[in-house]
Order: sequence, then structure tokens, then C-alpha cells
Amino acid sequence: MGTLRSSQTESLSGATVVVLGVGNIGLRVARLCKAFEMTVHGVTRSAVTSGQGSPHVNVYWTSEEMEMALAEADVIVSCLPSSQQTVSLLDNDRSRWISKAVLDVFSVEPLPADSPLWKEPNVIITPHVAMDCNTHTKSQIVRHFLDNYKRFVNNEPLMDFLDCSRDCQDPYWLVVGGVGGVSEDLYG
Repeated sequence: MGTLRSSQTESLSGATVVVLGVGNIGLRVARLCKAFEMTVHGVTRSAVTSGQGSPHVNVYWTSEEMEMALAEADVIVSCLPSSQQTVSLLDNDRSRWISKAVLDVFSVEPLPADSPLWKEPNVIITPHVAMDCNTHTKSQIVRHFLDNYKRFVNNEPLMDFLDCSRDCQDPYWLVVGGVGGVSEDLYG
């Protein structure tokens, strides 16, 4: 099996980061990047008019303008859901100019030992731990789920809703726990 290795990194201060997908996760990434004094460009499906965007994003681009946004990037962060539109978005044609990469999620996990990525000197591989979290964070996730559960059973709009009929690769199922349990297919 391949080995995880560390790499020397350059300063993030002054660098331009392009965040692909500026939903809840992307905006949190943008906020962190601003704390490192980075210039943040966000790529989103639809145009963001002046005054409507986040203070953590300097420039918004639409998905149709992504090529221009990527040309500005020192760093690219993908916060996109897995969908037919996003799988292989940064394919060989687009990624051949990337000089370094930190990769956390793969189509097959764990990444097979014979993957050529293990031998790439400018690729850092992490074992899908971007969401590795502490007890406090896990408690927040549980609270968020329970809040959404209450909203669901009361027929109220869900927080941080991901429209899987539009945004997801695979159909998602919501399993609601309770006495006997109930499963609802939200999209079929």
C-alpha cells in the first residue's frame, strides 16, 4: 500500500483561492481562507449580484465562467457534491497544470495500493479525514440532525438542504428513527 507523506508548503497569505461550490461548506472554507489573508474567488451555479454575496468571497464566478476562475487560482478547493455534473470536473485536461494537490476523497476508498497517485511527488493523500472531528463537533452534528428531524416531522423547510434530485450522484434515503423506524424515499 502507498504511504502518506508530508510536504513543504508555501505561504497562503496573498494567494488566490478558488472555491468550487460556495454553499454552507464552501463559505466556511472561504471564511478560513480570508483568515489566512487569501483572496477568495467563489464559483457558483448562478450569478451573485453586488451586495448579495458573502463578505468572505472577493469575486464570484458562475459555473459557466469556471475556466476563467481557475486561471486565477493559486489554490483550488472543491466543495461540490458528487453528481453527474461534478464527477471528474477537474479531469486530466483541466488538471494537467496543477503543480500540487491534496486529495482526501476518491471514487474507490481506500485508494488502491496500485494507484499511480501514490507515486506522484506533488500529491498529498489523506485517508478521507477532512471531516474527522472531535466530540464537540459530533455533538453539533447530532443537534443539527435533531433540529432538522423536528422540521421534517413538522413539515417545515430543512436547514442546509441538499437537493439530491439535482445535486447528488446516488439517490439518498432519509431514515427516520423511532419506534419501529420509518424509511422515506425523498425523491422517488
